[in-house]
Amino acid sequence: MKRLAAAFLLIVSAGAAALLAEWGVRILRPGFVAGPDAAGNPFWTHDPDLGWFHTPGLRGTFSRSEFSHRVSINAMGFRDRERPTSPRTGGGEGRSGEGAAGPYRIAVLGDSFAWGHGVEDEQVFTRLLEAALPGVEVWNVAVSAYSTDQELLLLRRFGGQVRPHLVLVMVSRNDFGGNLSDAYSGYPKPRFVERDGDLALVNVPVPAPPWWMRAVSWTRRRSAFVNGLWYLFEGRGDGSSGVRPNREDEIRMTLRILDEIDAEARRIGARLAVGLVPSVAHVYFGDVPPLEAGRFAALEEWGRDRAVPVLDLAPAFRETFAATGEWLHYRKDKHWNAAGHRAAAQVLAPFLTRLRGGS
Repeated sequence: MKRLAAAFLLIVSAGAAALLAEWGVRILRPGFVAGPDAAGNPFWTHDPDLGWFHTPGLRGTFSRSEFSHRVSINAMGFRDRERPTSPRTGGGEGRSGEGAAGPYRIAVLGDSFAWGHGVEDEQVFTRLLEAALPGVEVWNVAVSAYSTDQELLLLRRFGGQVRPHLVLVMVSRNDFGGNLSDAYSGYPKPRFVERDGDLALVNVPVPAPPWWMRAVSWTRRRSAFVNGLWYLFEGRGDGSSGVRPNREDEIRMTLRILDEIDAEARRIGARLAVGLVPSVAHVYFGDVPPLEAGRFAALEEWGRDRAVPVLDLAPAFRETFAATGEWLHYRKDKHWNAAGHRAAAQVLAPFLTRLRGGS
């Protein structure tokens, strides 16, 4: 009887402590209250070819401790305004203006930075670019947490439908490790391996997230305390599955995949350009860490060898920060804030204008 009473008391005490913790987090850190449509990335749905993709037409909010903003997914499944269901006819290089084939079209591939993690729909740099470039459509076809390998597969799926004149791939620091990983924070993904000199796709069909990941997602949608614990411990390292492969292998695989993206862009009549996404390490340190500088230097050398334009946004971000003292990233979350997206649009606009004029 005493044991039963002790067990009952323990259960009641644990329940009371959990309720107190939940109440405290909701009062002190309301940003951790995810709500029914925010946990991890609530706009994802399992995709057996890509790992995950957006649920077309979904609307909701995306919350972290430093922000909460609206997200609108269009009928194609992208965080972008609604686009014509019958894209332009014709295409290819050399089409620089409007006409029978329609406006000049840019498709932007990338991960959470290009997706707009941390800002409202209208604050994402792709929206700002489209407003700043008359006669140009800037389609945001980025998906949060994608690596370059998934972006290649996405282009193969949608490239013939979008039919861009220019494909702009935004490369982030975590892409390098992600391209050698078959999971992201518990979510399985496809990846490429080298076989007999070629790239072979493995881990497809991609399995659905395991039961424990679905359970965590369900709990995070309902508990600010659990959500806070998740934010406290997630995001360590490169943001992949924790694998730390050889850095040379990361770079080699990333460049191999970019070669394939270049070939796919040419196949659909488009030109390729690459933008290098500055992280906190690229902007606010006295010197850029050698690892980060080496990754970007390798991509710039690849661009020169392949005649693919590559723009490193880091120098412009460093100049903006030095001149204004304003952070362009969130302090904790490390993604671009609204000022960061404005800075990205300002440096990308002349770059893209030059490419359009020279196409």
